Amino acid sequence: ESYKNASELGNDPRLVITFDDGTARDFSTYRNNGTLEGGVVVEGKIGKAIQFTAKNAAARNGVAKNGVVKNGAGKNGAGKNGAAKNGAAANTANNLAGAAKQNNSLVTPKWANDVPIYVRAMVLAGNRLFIAGPLDMIDEEETFKKLSEKDAEVQTLLATQDDALEGKFSGLLLAVNCDSGKVEHQIELGTLPAWDGMSGANGKLFLSTTDGRLMCFGK
Repeated sequence: ESYKNASELGNDPRLVITFDDGTARDFSTYRNNGTLEGGVVVEGKIGKAIQFTAKNAAARNGVAKNGVVKNGAGKNGAGKNGAAKNGAAANTANNLAGAAKQNNSLVTPKWANDVPIYVRAMVLAGNRLFIAGPLDMIDEEETFKKLSEKDAEVQTLLATQDDALEGKFSGLLLAVNCDSGKVEHQIELGTLPAWDGMSGANGKLFLSTTDGRLMCFGK
């Protein structure tokens, strides 16, 4: 009811997840994407929902390392990222198992480079890929390790990353060469780009920002 009449929706929600595509993708500008483990896509009160029961709960070690769910593997008939053996749609199982395949993909990339930002806007123009977003200031694996070790310094690092996502540090606009993956140009924006707020036309790049400005970049 609150969703229908928008009585409790803020102007800048931190988390917007519909489950309509069978994932826990966050549609807000903060990209707090989740990962579903187990569960079945069902009709909800508004759109789709994810149903968790004892029958379709995720088994701890139910997914093969190559990401294939074998007959709903797991002691209770469910793979870690798969669906229950009975009553789950095949496409749901494929979607949930896909996360396990990311580190063992059958597709070999032409190149793969880390970039120093969380990409919030992207435009392909000719042989250049333009990407923009807030600074990515943490190594996720190292940070998770520090959290598990209860390292007090990690809280400071996470707070700094939060500041970057909130716009307390300048976002960046990068121009990436599509052949080599090399970052050829980098511009400090002084603010953050709006979600998917970039387009190109007539040899110029247009970027809208979270503080209401419109920027135009040319050669």
